[in-house]
Amino acid sequence: MRHWTAPYLLIYCLLIANSSAASGDELPARMSDPKTQQFSIETCSLLIEFDPEGSGIRRVLNKLTGLELFAKTGLGPGCALILDNGRIMMPSEPGQFTIKRVNGKIASLNYSFPSVASELVVGIATDEITGRVSFTPVLLSSPESRVASFVFPILSGMTRLGDSLDNDYLAHPSASGLLVRNPLETFRAGGVDHYQERFARSEYPDGFYGCPMQFMAFFDDIQGGFYFACHDPTDTVKELNFYLSPGMGYLKMHFTHYVGREVSRNGRPTGSFSYPIVFAATRA
Repeated sequence: MRHWTAPYLLIYCLLIANSSAASGDELPARMSDPKTQQFSIETCSLLIEFDPEGSGIRRVLNKLTGLELFAKTGLGPGCALILDNGRIMMPSEPGQFTIKRVNGKIASLNYSFPSVASELVVGIATDEITGRVSFTPVLLSSPESRVASFVFPILSGMTRLGDSLDNDYLAHPSASGLLVRNPLETFRAGGVDHYQERFARSEYPDGFYGCPMQFMAFFDDIQGGFYFACHDPTDTVKELNFYLSPGMGYLKMHFTHYVGREVSRNGRPTGSFSYPIVFAATRA
């Protein structure tokens, strides 16, 4: 299995935490933006809103039930690169995050990392029949950039979903499938067996501590919830992580994709990940 060492994991968590205005148990109020539609995509069952300045996902709404993924607002950056020396890079400067539109609709999210001559382009597709939203990333990078993996999506700032924490559940594929009631308090209390391997660094494909499947769901058993998955038929090595960061009062979810192959496109090396990352809304 591929693993960051504990110090790199801690640094990563702290970088995401420090990139937002929140600390500890405090979360900023949901942003009220009259131009929200400029930075959102919507289907019959989902509304996803992006932060044009911080590059992250700041709102995910289940339109089937009215359930919000974030009680207040999503935090932090939308993606990260991890170099082979363990260095973690996030889009923190003006101009590193742009949104491309086609016919007035958001077609892709573009994250640039000029210091390592790399760019992550995430195409977006919606399915009006199922209501799903698919994100398909392409990493434009050269071998000299020494990018070992990239992280997308990053969902940070989750606390409770519905009216009670006792109704919240995480269905996670680690160890052939685990159902965690009230993950915020369960993870905060500690004592979860093999917490790092099963939740904070849960690698696919691995049927022991890691993941034999490529999906998870965070839901309220009364008000429905959210499904997140990689629809990857090629079994590319990745991580499906859902955890409580050290010292923080909210949950994070992210997928880490290992850069295993590069092919040439228009003379520029690229690491192509053709599988979609799917968001969907669920009913109770």
